[in-house]
Parts: sequence; structure tokens; C-alpha cells
Amino acid sequence: MFEIGTTAQLWEIARKHPLLSHHPFTLKPLGYAHMINLIENFKPSTMLEVGHGTGSFIFRTFKDKCEMWGLDDELEDSRVSAEGMIFFKEINPHVKFVKGLLGNNTAELPDNYFDFVCSVSVIEHIPHENLKSVFEETYRILKPGGIVSHSYDVYVNQNTKPVFDAFENAKFEWLKPKKTMNVYWEQWLEMEDEDIKEKMLTKIVFENPLFVAENYMWQTERKLRGTPPNYVTILAAAKKPEEKFIASGQKANIVPGSSVPESFEIGNDNIFISDKNFTDFTYSKNTHFELFKKNGFDKELFGSEVDPDYNDLKVYQDLLIYSYVKQNLKKGSRILELGKGTSRVLELFKNEYECWKIHKQEEDEQSNTQEHIKLINDEMGNFNKDLPNNYFDLIFSISTFIYKPESGNKYYENMLKDINRLLVPGGISIQCLVALWMEPIVSVPYIMDYFIENQKMMNEIIPFFKITIDPDLYVMSEKFYNATWKKNLVKTYSSFGKPFSYNLFWKKENI
Repeated sequence: MFEIGTTAQLWEIARKHPLLSHHPFTLKPLGYAHMINLIENFKPSTMLEVGHGTGSFIFRTFKDKCEMWGLDDELEDSRVSAEGMIFFKEINPHVKFVKGLLGNNTAELPDNYFDFVCSVSVIEHIPHENLKSVFEETYRILKPGGIVSHSYDVYVNQNTKPVFDAFENAKFEWLKPKKTMNVYWEQWLEMEDEDIKEKMLTKIVFENPLFVAENYMWQTERKLRGTPPNYVTILAAAKKPEEKFIASGQKANIVPGSSVPESFEIGNDNIFISDKNFTDFTYSKNTHFELFKKNGFDKELFGSEVDPDYNDLKVYQDLLIYSYVKQNLKKGSRILELGKGTSRVLELFKNEYECWKIHKQEEDEQSNTQEHIKLINDEMGNFNKDLPNNYFDLIFSISTFIYKPESGNKYYENMLKDINRLLVPGGISIQCLVALWMEPIVSVPYIMDYFIENQKMMNEIIPFFKITIDPDLYVMSEKFYNATWKKNLVKTYSSFGKPFSYNLFWKKENI
């Protein structure tokens, strides 16, 4: 990623880390918010902050959570005093400090050692002629797959290409595609959005102009200073290419987003989704459609091949549940679906499985009863006695839970208890929820947070940032949204959010 930092990016992290809100200025805390977000998502075991000076949010925030190093030195033009640096090191005994400058091939920095290397408001002070050695040494000390990130403070319309090129020339791979690089004044980025400047101006974090005058223009005599320019920060993040060992012991590069992941390999029995690998299905991916199609499940469920670029998100969720049932449940198993509407999945399974559905019908609502599917006219969470305890092998939902928070925790608590009441010991719950990605924020139903906090999941809960930078992420297309959802929601695709599926998977423990 190489993009201008926005208020949303600062606000989302500052809500969880109030220390960022106590800083008198803006670009420094925005840069640290970016680093904190990356650390929380990628969970490095070893990290290095370059140019920490006499203060670092990272050293305080992640104390005792990973091995932390700091690299800095005293420079002639630096306003960091030697005494201040000594005191800072004394109050951070958990950090291994190294004296030096990145790019000087410091011997104390080991090869292929760090998971994360970063700097905040530092890279702009490095002469362009030194950038090559800075990024070469960063490449040397990072592990394969390690992350390098810099927050890079510039005035609007400043040439940013030297830093961009330094990433590229060092062969780092961007965490996010170039089409997201919203540095709107740089024509060489060839941004697809023609109105990017107008859209960005209301979202950018600008630095306090008085601070700019005192700190960015401090080397100019006060009476000669002009109007302080508008300063913003560019949040950059990339990774050192990963390597994997193949059978012969030779190394081969992994191409991000290419082909189907190894964990999807299909054996003789064509099983590609199971309890053990459901983490691969935590969120919707384009490669999942390849697996559905390879097994012919799209034709079985919908009568024809599915076009991922022009389909409702429920099509993906239906295929996910259909695939799991086909590949994991014995004939005669008992299945319960939560939510209203006609169930395409249960309709196909009703003659091979015992199928139930629970949904509270409104007085003016037409009955959607399906033959051989037992309908319970109630809401989950009411502990309906017509639903027997310890009975169902699978309970699932498709885009059922809504975004409104009015229901509250008691409703969520009853919902979770009721699901687990009905499952047989070892029974499975799969809840397919709709997530809305509005860069850089992802919104999900409130009940999802409750489930995650109060129920042990079988699949890994993957952070939203890691999901949104995955080139394999499947979102419902703008074309389909405009043709169907837009007329009812009266919002543009970008203002509503890109819908994708977030899937929770848990198993009832044996009692």
C-alpha cells in the first residue's frame, strides 16, 4: 500500500488505543495508528522501529508481546538531545537499542531476522540518494514474508516517486494493489478513479498548520517563512517475498493470489471442505468458486454454472453450506436453518436429510412452507419446545442476522444458548454473515462480535485488514449491486460498502 492516511484510519485505531488521541498533532499518531494496525493483524514475533527518537507508541503498546528493537543515532540537524535519548532507553529496558542508521549495513542487525520493520515520520528526512541502501538493508534484515512499513510525511503536490520507486526497486511486494494508491496528484500512478481528488479532500488527515510552521519550516528564518503548506502522511506497507521449500529442498517463490492454496488440495474422495480446514473458508474467496465448479455443485444447486461476477452474495453462501453438507454429513442427518425465505439448500436435501427451518412469520406474510421441511413459526432464542434438545447435526444461517444493535446482549446470549441447546454433542454451527467493506473500515452485524467473544470457534478469526488486502477476496460486484440492491437501498456501491461473506464455524463440545 502507498496511500494518503485518512481520518477513518486514525479514528478506528485511536478508539482502541486512546493514547493516540492525546498527542497534540496529527501525522505522528496517524503513522503509529497504521503501525499498530499492522502489528495487531500480522502479530510479528520480532520487530524493529527505525528513528524512534525519544518517544514511541509501539514500545509502550506492545511491551512484552514481541521482541522489540530500536535503531537510531544522533545527527547534526536532529532536535533529539543525547540526554533525552539516554533517558528514553532507560525507561524502555524491554527494547534492544542499536546505535546507527538504516542503510549503513549495521552489523548488529542480523540477516533474515525481523518480522516487521517500520518508521514513523522518518523516511522524509532521508536524502533520496540514500534510499537505495536503506531499502536494501531492510530487505536483508527482514524474514521472507516480513513486513516493511513507513509513514511518510509530505506536503501536497510533493514528488513522492523516489520513495515509491525505492520499494519497487528493492523487489518488495505491495500489501495492497496499485489501484488503491490514492496520492491523487501523482499522475504516474494512473489511478482509475477520475474523481479521486474530490473524494479524498474530505477524508485526509492534514497536519496542524502552526505545527508545520514551527517544525517543518524551522530552518527558515521566521520573517522569511511563507504560508505553511498542507502536510499529509502517506502510509506505505509492503512485504519481502515469501519462499517455500519443495520436495527437492530447492526454494521457489510463492506468487500472491495465484492458484488454489495447498490446503485446498482435493484427494481421491474429492473432499475440499472439512472441519479441519474451515479456516480457509472464514471469508468468501474467488478460488472457492473454482472448487464449487470443479465438483459441479453450482450446477446441482442452481441448474447451471454460476457467474461470480454477477450474483447475489447468498449464492456464494448457499454453495458453501451445500458443499459442507455434501462432503461431511451422513444421509439422514438432521439440519436446521435459521431465517426467513425459501431455502434452496434444504429443498435439494429434503429427501436425503431431516430438514427443519425456524422463522417467525408476520401476520401479513405469506407462508413459505416447503414440502418435507418442518417449519417452526418462532424466533431462535425463544427456546421453543418443538425444537428438541441435543437433536441437530448442523444448524446454519444465510445472511440472516441484521445490523441493528437494538436487540442487545441478552438477545445475542439467548440466540447462542439456543443454538447450542439444539446441537447434538459434536454438532456443527455455520453462520454466514454479511460484512460491508467501506475502505478502510469493515462493518459486521453486532451479533458476530458477541459470538466471537463468547463462543470458541473452530476456524481462525481473521482480522479485517488481512482480508481486505487479500487479492483472492470475493465481494459482490458493483454491477450486480447496481442492478438489484441499489433500487431498494438508495445508496451507491461505494457508500453502502462492498459485501462479502464472513463465516463463523463452531462445534458443540461433547458433554
